[in-house]
Amino acid sequence: MRKYSILFLLLTFCSLSNNLDETVESTSTTQNVESSTDNFRKAWEENLTEPIKLSNEEQVKTNQLIELWDWKGDKTSKDEYLWEIEVNGYTCTRIWNSMGYAWITEIHPIENDYSIQHTYKCGAEEERIWLYGVPFFYQQHWWIYQKVEFVWPENCDEPCGTFVQNIAKRFKIENPQNLFEEVPILNIEITNCPSDVVDIEIGESFKIEFFVQAGSSDVTSIFYYFELNGEYYSRLPLDKENHSDYFDFPTWHNITESATFVEKQADGDVYYIYIDVFDDELNSVSTECEVKF
Repeated sequence: MRKYSILFLLLTFCSLSNNLDETVESTSTTQNVESSTDNFRKAWEENLTEPIKLSNEEQVKTNQLIELWDWKGDKTSKDEYLWEIEVNGYTCTRIWNSMGYAWITEIHPIENDYSIQHTYKCGAEEERIWLYGVPFFYQQHWWIYQKVEFVWPENCDEPCGTFVQNIAKRFKIENPQNLFEEVPILNIEITNCPSDVVDIEIGESFKIEFFVQAGSSDVTSIFYYFELNGEYYSRLPLDKENHSDYFDFPTWHNITESATFVEKQADGDVYYIYIDVFDDELNSVSTECEVKF
């Protein structure tokens, strides 16, 4: 069986076009290209292995990963979830531009196709290896596709040719093995809420320190509420769009340390402090503290 890349076929045509009738040659070459690529695609599809079927648990875990894995920064960002992984002995880093593609020998269980784009690059430029597709959880392991040596499909009718330059097969993600091991969740906590009476002078203030940990999306708002001696005292809502000068709203997976203050106005004053935050996905957490003077 004759097998050839379409690039070779087109180059051959260009070299012949000066000696043959261009219209006839162009029509013949176009038909030959279409026929060869159709034959290649047909043979490839006939040789696909049984499709992977994820269980409900596997689908849930995969969906959770995709939400975190979705590129959130600009194209130069290195602050992306799973920026670096290890596959088949290679250390690989994520890429923003996914123009390259490969055909795989099975249907990707998430992308529902055998033609998938590259998502990671591995090794130095002279020995570059590419990874393709969205990672997924299957049979207690995380998987992705890695480029392998090009192999022609069996039983490809003549003429058999293709534009496809890369093929890939499924490999385990070796590290990190548990892709959710260090995934932070939205959190807020006052770190110095006093258990005893605070001994300061009237007119002085007590500093209440807290941190906000962003989860899988950016924190977009924070709300402060204060009571003094059992009655409403003050409130302060801040949002990222209008008040970023007053509070450092943490972006996904990042943390902000901050503080607020309460003033002792008289002996025996008791403040109740409540703070909550929301993120882009409308998740909310809160913290509270009581300060006695």
